[in-house]
Amino acid sequence: MSEDAAFPDRHVGDIKLAYADEKVDGIIKFIIGFKTLDERRALYGLARRTLARAETSDLDSITAIAQAAIAECIAAAETESDPELANKLIDAANVFSYNLSADMAECWPEDHTPRSTRHFETGLLAANDCLRWRHQLKKGPWPFSIAWWAKGTHELSLGLAAEAVESFQQEYHHAELVAAGDKKDPGVDFGCLVAQGYLALAQIAAGNAAGEELFAKICTAFQAVKDNSEGEAAEDAQFGLDQIQTMRARLTARGVFP
Repeated sequence: MSEDAAFPDRHVGDIKLAYADEKVDGIIKFIIGFKTLDERRALYGLARRTLARAETSDLDSITAIAQAAIAECIAAAETESDPELANKLIDAANVFSYNLSADMAECWPEDHTPRSTRHFETGLLAANDCLRWRHQLKKGPWPFSIAWWAKGTHELSLGLAAEAVESFQQEYHHAELVAAGDKKDPGVDFGCLVAQGYLALAQIAAGNAAGEELFAKICTAFQAVKDNSEGEAAEDAQFGLDQIQTMRARLTARGVFP
């Protein structure tokens, strides 16, 4: 990789110019002009971040960039003779896949980009890839927790309520393992609260009346954490609360949610 400390960020202007000229094709042409996979991986990540930061994002271009990066990483892993290096390449594909799934989700309060079924289907496929690679790489509970969240959020968006309930139960199970390892109370732990908030939404969508009570409980818990915390902890609690409330509002607006 370039020894330039500003790499790849010094290429933000190039990424924007390539996109203005030829959209995603221009970005990919620019990136594949670099010699090493490490450079290209960094630039794919920069391109994804650059497009995803817009108030309304070009989701199809983000998808194409992620898929190009994943394809390069997996192709390189398949020809890599060193198992450790091969796993690092698979892990890079895993990260690109998780970010792709997260970018397709409709829960982000600041992102007002309209999503369609194909975006949720793309996100679900990416989440399933994440889970497969995380099993292969023997990841710990936190990577599994967020991968199950990614799977569940797209199942929920696609109206697959029963499947979403199972995914969010898995998310919560792994979040509990993280909280136990960190000696944190699940009742105030961010990961556990987020998982239960989404589980509540899936339960409501599945016709389980207990979901309403759980959703109200988690909203109250997030507010209490915010009110009794400062700094990052308070910000995280507000973010968690905003996220599950945004997800509910958008599902309702699209007619997916009762």
